[in-house]
Amino acid sequence: PLHGRPQLPSAAAADAVVQRRASATARRGALARLTAPARRKEAEASTTPAATGQTSRRRGRARLPVDRATSAGGIVMRQSPDGLELVLGKRRRERDNITWTLPKGTPMAGETSEQTALREVAEETGLEVRILARVGDVRYWFVVGGRRVHKTVHYFLMESIGGDLAAHDHEFDEVRWVLTIDAEGLMSFPSEWSIVAQALSMAGADRGGTDGVAMA
Repeated sequence: PLHGRPQLPSAAAADAVVQRRASATARRGALARLTAPARRKEAEASTTPAATGQTSRRRGRARLPVDRATSAGGIVMRQSPDGLELVLGKRRRERDNITWTLPKGTPMAGETSEQTALREVAEETGLEVRILARVGDVRYWFVVGGRRVHKTVHYFLMESIGGDLAAHDHEFDEVRWVLTIDAEGLMSFPSEWSIVAQALSMAGADRGGTDGVAMA
């Protein structure tokens, strides 16, 4: 051999290098195949609406703005020869839908809940009334004009001290005294019947309107 010149590897050594390189390439290929699903899943997750914030923006656009509203009304009761009665009003809704409800309405500027209840009950029933006690509140949601409204109605137990049902305003098509024993089946909204049941309990009467009620 000549001095100062690099020696070439033998054929066997060259084959060994080639095999090692091929083996390393095969291992990298196998590893790539094994990890490919995870990488794809990761890439997909990074582009989902939730990851990019699109979902929250869409939900934000879908949410309706919320308003709050307040009303006040009365549960007007009297003792008749047939039993305890309360005042309900009938209103004709769209098409053939009819509701029987308690009198109530929205406050005028500067009114207290008690003042609103007295005025609205007088207007809607034609009766002069006075408050005996505060009963409680009814809360519910509805949608109008593309807005969600959370409404609270304050109810008071009342008794009639004068007036005439025939003098009721246009809010109801008909106003009548109804035996409390029949009221649950007639009233349109369970939440209103629930507040009537509370009033009966406060007055010391059962749901049939008996025991412990002393009203004019």
